[in-house]
Amino acid sequence: MPVTLSANAKINLFLDLGGVLKNGYHGIWTVMQSIDLADRITVDRTEKGIAVSCSDARIPTGEKNIAYKAAALFLEAVGSDEGVSVCIEKKIPSQAGLGGGSADAAGTLRALNVLFGNPLSDRALAKIAFRCGADVPFCLDGGMGLCQNMGEIIAPLPSLKDVFIVVAKPQAGVSTAEAYAAYDSAVWVRRADREQFLYFAATGNTPEILRRCSNLFEQFIEVPGRADIKSVMRKYHAKAACMSGSGSAVYGIFTDLATAESCAQEVKDITNDVFVCRPVESAVIFEN
Repeated sequence: MPVTLSANAKINLFLDLGGVLKNGYHGIWTVMQSIDLADRITVDRTEKGIAVSCSDARIPTGEKNIAYKAAALFLEAVGSDEGVSVCIEKKIPSQAGLGGGSADAAGTLRALNVLFGNPLSDRALAKIAFRCGADVPFCLDGGMGLCQNMGEIIAPLPSLKDVFIVVAKPQAGVSTAEAYAAYDSAVWVRRADREQFLYFAATGNTPEILRRCSNLFEQFIEVPGRADIKSVMRKYHAKAACMSGSGSAVYGIFTDLATAESCAQEVKDITNDVFVCRPVESAVIFEN
């Protein structure tokens, strides 16, 4: 019987980078929050091979798809020569910094584990997730968490509550590789206070968290429409207005649903990819 779940997106409430690690990649220091903008993942057994399908024709479905990689690594870990199918119904925009691909990979791992009778522990799944990508380990569990190094070091934090999040993606996307290249070429970088943010995140002080949301990539990435979207969010007195990940999506956080909906309606004059979301405490929600 197929297994279906919702794989939730994430936003970066705080994003900073560290030095270059031995593997040549930058270490990250980020606090992420799951939101109820989700892709729908359905997995099933087949006789042979891995077949990935996606409702968005722009998304590759072969070996370059991160959910395909997750499925291949799962089958290798459990020693199975069976085949599986992975069907992805996309709602999370791509090239947005919202973890859409990572959510799909994590959702695929969770769904396959259930489909095969839960042969792998959470620790084993986390090891596979780490091999898939930096945000995938967080997207296995979600909620709010501090993620460090290559994303595999995660410290759970209290999730945001009683807020409404307007997420808007400008028409242009952002290449993660180009974002990091822009950071590397920067002469000077302004850094927000990590310790202060973490203190308020750990104590669940929502007003102070929202006052300190920060993304250092905004210093280096120029995205047409981003400034206009943030201007509308500030017009409606968003408690925070920030880019997520390496972009290009922007989020605004509100304490009132009606205001969030009014803001979202005006932002639709700039881009069609606009969503009113809530924070959630889980990265995946099973349907069956």
